[in-house]
Parts: sequence; C-alpha cells; structure tokens
Amino acid sequence: MSLKPIPGEEEYAGSDNEPTIEEPDLAPDDPMRAFLPKSFGKQTVERDVKARVEQTRRAAPPPPKAKAKPPPQDSDSDSDDSSEEEEEYPLSHELIIPAHTKPISSITLDPSGTRFVTSSHDTTIKFFDFHAMSTTHLHSFKTLEPSEAHHIHSVAFSPLDNGQHLLVVPAAPQAKILTRDGDTVLEFVKGDPYLRDMHNTKGHVSEISGGCWSPMQRGVAVTAGTDSTVRIWDVQSRRGHRDVMVHKSRGKGGRSRICAVAWCGGVTGGSGSGSAGSAGGGMIGTMALDGVMSIWNAGGPYSRPVMEVRDAHTKETWTGGLTFSSDGRLIATMGEDQCIKR
Repeated sequence: MSLKPIPGEEEYAGSDNEPTIEEPDLAPDDPMRAFLPKSFGKQTVERDVKARVEQTRRAAPPPPKAKAKPPPQDSDSDSDDSSEEEEEYPLSHELIIPAHTKPISSITLDPSGTRFVTSSHDTTIKFFDFHAMSTTHLHSFKTLEPSEAHHIHSVAFSPLDNGQHLLVVPAAPQAKILTRDGDTVLEFVKGDPYLRDMHNTKGHVSEISGGCWSPMQRGVAVTAGTDSTVRIWDVQSRRGHRDVMVHKSRGKGGRSRICAVAWCGGVTGGSGSGSAGSAGGGMIGTMALDGVMSIWNAGGPYSRPVMEVRDAHTKETWTGGLTFSSDGRLIATMGEDQCIKR
C-alpha cells in the first residue's frame, strides 16, 4: 500500500523554507482587523518609564499678578530682596493616593523605605507596599480597624528593629503593638478608673493622645494620655507600664490633658548619666492643655520634670505638634493658637 503525498508537501520536504501565512483580504478601515493577531508567540512589554513619570508632573502654577511697586524709601540697611519672594516647595511631581474617607492623622515609613502605613479618623489604618504599587494601582494591600469605633491618632514603625513592629495610638485608653504585617502582638493594659492616684494604676484610664518609640532601647515606647500621665512601656512586659510620670497642673483638680509627647535620645537632663534608669536615658518632652511644656529625664527619676516652660502656648488650646532637633538642643512646637514656636 502506497501513501500519496499531501498536496503541497513536495514543496517543503527537505527544504528550510517556511510556509507563508496569507492574511485575509480586508479593507484598512475594516473593524475586523482589531480582532486579528498582529504577531505570534509571547511578546515582551516594555514600560515607558519617562512617560509614566510625566503623568505625575504637577501643573505649572498660574503666573503671579503684577503688584504696584512701592515708592522708594531711603534706608541705611541693605534690604533683603529674597524675603519679598514667596517660598515655594521644590516639588515637580505629585501622586494622589485615594486612601481614606476622613482626614489622615499620621503616616509612617519603615526604616527600609519599602512600606508605609497611614492612619485616619475613619478608624482604620492602611498598609501600602511600594513594590506592589504603580501609577495605575495605588491601593493598599491591607486595611485594619485596630480599635473598634475609635479614630486613630498616630502610627509609628519601630526604629531599632528595622520596622518589625508598629505602635498604634487610638483615641482609647489602650494602645497596641502590631507586626509590620498587621498582626496584634500586644495590647497595653487599661488602668482602674476608680483609683485617684495615677501612680497606682497599671495603665491609662482615659483616652491616649500620643505615643512614640524609644530611640535608644529596643521594644520600649511611651504614651501620653488625657489622664495627665505619661507612661513608659516594654513590649516584653504584659503586666502594665514600666514607669509613669504624672503632670501636676496648677489648674482645677491638679490635672491637665497631655496633648503631645516626643522622645529624644542621646541627651541627658538633670543629674545623673543618660544611661541611668530602666528607660535607657534621653529626654521625653510633653505638652499639656494648660500650656505647660515639660522635659523629663527618660532615665529617671520621674517624680518631677527637669525643666518646665509655663505658658509655652495659650491655655486650653490643643498643642498637637512637638519634636526635638537631631542633636536634642532645640524643641519645636505647633499649637491650635496658630503659633509655631522653637
């Protein structure tokens, strides 16, 4: 029995020529061309990085209106022309990230620079990973509600363990420690609200207003509350705070809400060395609602602050910003009285 060759097989047998694929006879404007493949095999897609960067470029601001020149005035001192020009932020590109439905209270970046977390008054915190984001995908990869029905004051990555832990400060008596992936490690103890002496309570008895990590000792954090106390915590201890500082106000009842707290490392205050005490030294600064700024020695003792500034801000106005300079010699505060002071 002999097999007949397939028609056309003789042309390609023993030849390196490939068959020619004929394209259908379609008009150039025929809509069917959109459904035809343009090439075969896996195609590599090259991203135009420059085009993506140009998409985030900020629009040029409108030119300033011309102002009438004031009449010349004689002056012995040289005038600074640069002071008349308005300062502008040196930003050329911006990217709007739709994160929360209510005002954002804080944002923290981990030490490696690969992830950031935002907190908001909508009671949630959101985790963003730069490696998973693009100009077309700006969504968070995880959303948590750490304290049910309470808005979040701040979140902060731990600086001494490469951001493996996250301090969450809600508008509640108990702060939380989470992992960088959002798993709960520790919830701080709540104090007994029926005890009048705040030294005897194991935790805050009212809303926490601020908190931060120790820059000198791993796993140690400080929180400030509206119960007129500042408490130092150790992640390894679950029984209660390690140390407590009570702000004694001259106002009614001897108490005042603590608005903000900051911890500066490498600077000593008062007598004794900076490494003294269980907190590892440094300075802790607080701002109270009675307008008093207090500086405490983080290494103890905690009976009284080493320095106080009366009327640092207007009484009964909220001072939500407090920060130290890198060398610990300067302090900057920002208050609801429309003042930024140094």
